[in-house]
Amino acid sequence: MLLVGAATAAARLGLDANAERFARRAAKTTSAGCQPLNLLGVLADRRHDWAEADRAYAEALRRAPDNASVLNNWGWSRLGRGEWLEARQAFARAAAIDPANRVIANNLELVRAGLANELPHRRTGENNDDFAARLNDAGVTARLLGDETRATAAFTLAVQARDRWYERAYNNLGSRQTAAR
Repeated sequence: MLLVGAATAAARLGLDANAERFARRAAKTTSAGCQPLNLLGVLADRRHDWAEADRAYAEALRRAPDNASVLNNWGWSRLGRGEWLEARQAFARAAAIDPANRVIANNLELVRAGLANELPHRRTGENNDDFAARLNDAGVTARLLGDETRATAAFTLAVQARDRWYERAYNNLGSRQTAAR
């Protein structure tokens, strides 16, 4: 556990080489569970070494098949590669394991919004700020997927949804329009 702690601390400090060295040593022991392998996946993601990330996450899940944290990280790994469907599967599985986890739920919502054919609808009782933030996220994901028309619509609705000026959505809206001039 000391090696896992050292690896985690080094990774948080941006000392990835040290983090990887500690995590690899910890991963050799089964008593460390899935944590060092999960961290090795994150470190591989930082290097864009997708094959190594997949190996690390797969081994972490072999050790702990129902670990929502590993699935969440693997979801972000897949998202980073543009593999939206695979990311949605990982986030959905993580959410099923830990339905109360708001981070995982938000990640799943982000991917679903990006893959949906329509923009998000206001939820019952949802306040303007939360709705605007979800519309902004939908715009960002639409832009990442190359759908500028949908992104513009989402950013525009996000600006309109807030009671006060929504600078983030306005900046997102203007960034593509300025670049196109």
